[in-house]
Amino acid sequence: MKQVHQSEFLTISFDENRQLLKSCWSEQTANASIEQMKAEMLQYAALINQLAPQRILADTSHYLFLVTVEIQDWVAKNFLAATNKKGIKRAYLNTTDVIAQLSIEQANDEVKDRLYDLRYFDNEHDAMEWLMK
Repeated sequence: MKQVHQSEFLTISFDENRQLLKSCWSEQTANASIEQMKAEMLQYAALINQLAPQRILADTSHYLFLVTVEIQDWVAKNFLAATNKKGIKRAYLNTTDVIAQLSIEQANDEVKDRLYDLRYFDNEHDAMEWLMK
């Protein structure tokens, strides 16, 4: 995998052969401002649109940013809707933070006419198995 983005909050790598984009959110998200998180999400969306992966593994297991309803709506409209592509499979690795996990799921549920396949997993092995089918 080739690293295509690195910050204190988010690392994104891309495997061209497997058409797999992997994002890993860090525990530092707990200290991020709203503007920092929006900037990260816009960068993430730009990479999805630029690289056009068929598979996305979003490791949110260390995601600790407190997501308000306002931010959840922003994510649904400005990130998820902007990357709503037919044929993409998205696997999320669940966070242990119940509130953060709920906000991730609710943001995905808000996407109107969702074109991508989506599943949530507790471990990377099961997520990769599903993505590669």
